[in-house]
Amino acid sequence: MPSSVQALAIVMPLCLVLGAAACSGDDGSNPGTGPTTDTNVGPKFAYKAQTGARGYQAALTPDTIAAHQMSNMFLASVAVVSADEKAMDRLITDGGAEGVDAPTGEFECWERPEFPMWSFDLNFESCEPQGYEMGGGVSIEDHPSGPLLYSFNSFNIEGRTLGGTFALDTREGVDDSLFWGSYNTDRTNPGIGNEVQLGVGVDGATSGASWIGGSSIDFASRTWSMWGALTLRPEKREFTILHGGRTEADVAPDSPSADVVRNSLNWQECRCPTGGLSTYELDLRFDTLTLDLDDLEVDPDDVDEPTIDIAVDHIVTGTATIEYTGCGEQQITYDVGGTTIEVSNDVVVAATSFLCDTAEIADTERCLAIAGALRDVGSFQVSIPEADVLATAQAAVDEDFDGPWCLTY
Repeated sequence: MPSSVQALAIVMPLCLVLGAAACSGDDGSNPGTGPTTDTNVGPKFAYKAQTGARGYQAALTPDTIAAHQMSNMFLASVAVVSADEKAMDRLITDGGAEGVDAPTGEFECWERPEFPMWSFDLNFESCEPQGYEMGGGVSIEDHPSGPLLYSFNSFNIEGRTLGGTFALDTREGVDDSLFWGSYNTDRTNPGIGNEVQLGVGVDGATSGASWIGGSSIDFASRTWSMWGALTLRPEKREFTILHGGRTEADVAPDSPSADVVRNSLNWQECRCPTGGLSTYELDLRFDTLTLDLDDLEVDPDDVDEPTIDIAVDHIVTGTATIEYTGCGEQQITYDVGGTTIEVSNDVVVAATSFLCDTAEIADTERCLAIAGALRDVGSFQVSIPEADVLATAQAAVDEDFDGPWCLTY
């Protein structure tokens, strides 16, 4: 922000350019005495306070991106464990689907006992030497108290980690075979009332994670389905991601909608959801605005002035519904209107003065007149229409959400 000395530096040269008579009488005395001098010499400008942006730069906030990546890691981890042949056998038994046969003969890069009992371990350390970026371990336990437990121990997929215990409980979900209520819990004393958070990490960010919802498996379509609420706090901001619907009523454990999030049980095909909906607040940060001085003029002249770039820090928060359309592909519906960004006149004047200093506006007298007129405006309101905000959000999702991570090849 220019100081009073800097502001004076803008005014003083203007007196020199216009001549001493423009600032005092021609005899150096009070302007009210002596010969009359026309003080309206030089260009005059007037500027509007409202305008649109000629351009801007915006991106998803880092915590929004982290929440998305953590969500995908959680969904992928549960799906890959459920794709294990012997885990499927336990799901069939626990899920009350006697007589159903799990698919056999699928390739598995991990290791487990040849003839597992009620509880057994999956060791993923052998996957990386085979070219599959997974590691750590997962314990499968059909707990005597009721739920089937997946306990993740330093489990990782391509740089992301998951720890803690995920429970599948037939007493808490849809009253049908191969459906479960699902939640995070304590491994030793599991139960929906004994919550112990999962721990998820991506790119150096870590968060506790809480999940309450439902799960199901479909052997015919080879899909694992999830619906419910996942709560994360990758930084200071808490995110609640609704998987399988738009409202909490859509994702109750015992009433799945048609929009449940579906992951393929073919773990070599895709890690990320390939169908369904997820809904949560998405933060879009605008950090640069491009303004055209010509757009601000009340009475535009024939001179084409250059544009100026203004640094801003403006966040637009809206409810985003993500529709998964393929592996690492999604469409966004963003429940947000247009936005207006307030820019101080000091910032605009400083950017314009830089144009004067660098002779991008070559006429010094004109440049000083522009800067002086801009200073008369208290602040500028720069509007961005709803359609542009939505298009920017979709472009940001395409740029920053998982794409390559979803693919295993």
